[in-house]
Amino acid sequence: MTDVTETLTLIAKLYRIEKKIKRDNLDIRLKVRKKESRPQLAKILLWLRKHKHSHLPKSPMNQAIQYTLNIRKRLTRYTKYGRLPIDNNLAENAIRPIALGRENWMFVGSENGGHTAAILMTFCATCRKLKINTWEYLKDVLQRINTHPMSKIDDLLPGRWQKLRQQHLNYNK
Repeated sequence: MTDVTETLTLIAKLYRIEKKIKRDNLDIRLKVRKKESRPQLAKILLWLRKHKHSHLPKSPMNQAIQYTLNIRKRLTRYTKYGRLPIDNNLAENAIRPIALGRENWMFVGSENGGHTAAILMTFCATCRKLKINTWEYLKDVLQRINTHPMSKIDDLLPGRWQKLRQQHLNYNK
């Protein structure tokens, strides 16, 4: 088994533990993490220390090992609390469109175009977070915005729009 495969196998065990306790309350999660995740993390850290000198100092594998050992306290912190997730994937996924679009924004045509793109992306991200169909939201708002009273403009923001739309749908049943 290669070093990478072996490491990923050890890490996969941590994620299997998390999957198993995903819906449990915080106390049970913490208990399982102490009993199962901590020993698994100890195995991983031991493996990293053991293999640290098996690679050239400037090699990508050694740099990855060194980096991981340097942040071990941050990597294991989730085992001390039931409420913390194992990783920051939620945050990473939320900012991914920004990171991917960063290079493209240099070519939006003008500063005003950039501001407009940023506003639309914010609306789209908010819709995703609220589980709103973005196309449905934008279509409805753009069709109504010219005739919508300025005093009620907040009603067109995604969260407020969603509540009002739900009330409207329930009223028409």
